Amino acid sequence: MKNKSGFTLIELMVLLTIFAFIAIFVVPQFAAYHETTGKIRSYNSELSAEANRAINGDSSVR
Repeated sequence: MKNKSGFTLIELMVLLTIFAFIAIFVVPQFAAYHETTGKIRSYNSELSAEANRAINGDSSVR
């Protein structure tokens, strides 16, 4: 008997299919998450700037 090591073509195709499904469903969700966190960071940055102005007695606070 020969001792064969490695993957068969079927195993590689199954693995490729699994990766394709992951890419189809996970990547768009990650992009949406990334966009949302960017908006939250922007809002938090603005809020922090307003708080600093209020603390420092700046009269231009909205």
